[in-house]
Amino acid sequence: MSSIQETETIIIGFGFSCVPLLRELDRTGEKYLILSDPAPSSVWSALKRAGRLNFDLVSSYYTSFYSFDLVKDFRKDMYPLAGDFYAMHLSYYEKYKDQIIRTHVTRIENHKGFSIVHTDEGSYKCTNVVISTAFTRKIHDSLCSFDYSVKDKTIVFDTVGDSSNLMISKLLSGNNKIVCVTNGFLAFDKLFYYKGKTATLDQFEFHNLAPLGKFYRAFIGGSPYLFDQFFTNIGGKLKWKLKAARLVTPEIFWFKYPELIHRDEADMTRYHKGAAFPNGFIAIKYWPIDTYTEMFGKDLENAIRQGYLLNDLPLWIEEGMVKICKKSETQIDRENKTLSYKGEVISYDYFVQGGPEVPRLPQILIMNDGAGSPPEEYKYRVRKNYLGVMPENLSNVFLLGLIRPFTGGLANMTEMQCLFIHKMIANKSFKEGVTATLPSRIREYAEKYYITAKDKPTDHLVYYGTYTEEVAKAIGINITAKDCRSLGDVRRWLLFPNNAFKYRQFGEYAVEKCSEFVRYIEKTHDNWTAFVLSATTIGIYNLIAILFIAKLFTGGYVGLVGVGVLALLYYFLVARNLIILGLLAASPVFISPFNYFRFALVIIFLIATIWGPPAIVLPILGFEILMTVIARRYRKDISRHFFNDMANKRQYRGFIKEYMETYRKVVHGNA
Repeated sequence: MSSIQETETIIIGFGFSCVPLLRELDRTGEKYLILSDPAPSSVWSALKRAGRLNFDLVSSYYTSFYSFDLVKDFRKDMYPLAGDFYAMHLSYYEKYKDQIIRTHVTRIENHKGFSIVHTDEGSYKCTNVVISTAFTRKIHDSLCSFDYSVKDKTIVFDTVGDSSNLMISKLLSGNNKIVCVTNGFLAFDKLFYYKGKTATLDQFEFHNLAPLGKFYRAFIGGSPYLFDQFFTNIGGKLKWKLKAARLVTPEIFWFKYPELIHRDEADMTRYHKGAAFPNGFIAIKYWPIDTYTEMFGKDLENAIRQGYLLNDLPLWIEEGMVKICKKSETQIDRENKTLSYKGEVISYDYFVQGGPEVPRLPQILIMNDGAGSPPEEYKYRVRKNYLGVMPENLSNVFLLGLIRPFTGGLANMTEMQCLFIHKMIANKSFKEGVTATLPSRIREYAEKYYITAKDKPTDHLVYYGTYTEEVAKAIGINITAKDCRSLGDVRRWLLFPNNAFKYRQFGEYAVEKCSEFVRYIEKTHDNWTAFVLSATTIGIYNLIAILFIAKLFTGGYVGLVGVGVLALLYYFLVARNLIILGLLAASPVFISPFNYFRFALVIIFLIATIWGPPAIVLPILGFEILMTVIARRYRKDISRHFFNDMANKRQYRGFIKEYMETYRKVVHGNA
């Protein structure tokens, strides 16, 4: 190609992330070209070549596939197998393969209003550039090549994440000693089970309740004290919160092993004024052993053969099968293959590097047209990109798929990114409005969602439901209270998770059958009734407390000073723990007869408080605590902690041996 070819839009890198964009560009008749490397370089294609697509995803079906695919087949949410997920990739490759120009992009020269894209075979001029080249990470090589058949070895990981946890799940059966060197991590049960009913983590996050701040943080963490432990300058000063948490909920993994929580230093202004759940946290999503046993225990061989593996890292740590070393206190001698931690020297056989996720961007030069100065090389910085998509100092360049989920699936976020990019390309007035206000948009988003003063390697990790809501607002397709015409609409607005298909029920980016799909999901989740009853119960208990203090005052038992003291005592000692009592005494996920019984009981308590003497509150509170204790002891199926219930896990210790023996038989051909 001797001359420069011109087009409106160039997409660099064909992959799963750009599919919704291609669909929208085709729908509105936009001109585009796809440039992609001759040899597929994604981690998925590498895993396929290595024959290692034998695992399930950490994101659910509803958050791993696109709206226009989900509505073709209404099905129950679950965790897809990697092989099925990759098959979907291939189906889209078959659809678009004849449009892909196989060439390697060497450089992008970004001018004001246009770009020149240079490749091994020639150059292209375009108005818009969309870069969809994903990330690279050191551990990807280990995922594809590590010998999982090794036995009786010591293997050191310098990371804790979903990738390392997948590797650990395949190595433990060989009686290998696993050591993880980390700055700390978070862990979440990824699926909940009750009498044949299942619910994925992704669908029980109630994102539009996030403006409730502390209450929302307490619900998501299963405790009002967890969030403060993420920050050195908050959790460190308020150590009483950790002590209170360990007193009230001693069997939650985070409070039993608080040293394993990753901590940063918070900007206090942003901490108090920012988002309830900010960006930058990393977590693993795992199969808790109780759920795994109920789901797969009766056909264990087939489950393992399919790729559903037990990867309960908190349990492995509790049982001494995985050792955690704090990175700041660990010395690693790679030459002599030794690790030193708190006076202990450990010799190891293998060292697995995690490494940060690094965008695989081509070289981008900012051409200072007319300024008389040489080009400036673009350096990627997450916080200087609007929604992680629009770099502040580039013109008409869009980064696709470089924002990843803390929980949930990448598909949700990339679909919304694609809609935003499409509107920037197809709608001139929208593009002008966003571009004119870009610096303030970037600043406002950063102040809301980044509450650490310094940049972090994990800044690109976001809470998927609040992220999709921000993108929907930017596009103008978000749902508000004004759009609600019924109680069902209010429920869907507030409680339905912010999956991409929620925003595609109607409007300019509507997908046929999305409304029906949303209602199908609501029905399979009992219209979130369990959560509504739990939240209402907590509210009624707070009302009972207010009535109690008011009755003491009106009855002359205490004065105004006494009211103030009681109010403070109530807030710090009781109210902040009510969410724990509420979540323990009845599951907020699954509806059961006990939920209705407990709700009826609290209504009776409220009536008794209204008509009875103030002292009636004491037996009410005592009965609630007694009921919680009894439920925790005898009915863990309805009272387990939301996440990481170590007491509940210990009931299944006998299953570990059965699982390991079955894994060796299925995978290695021996027990």
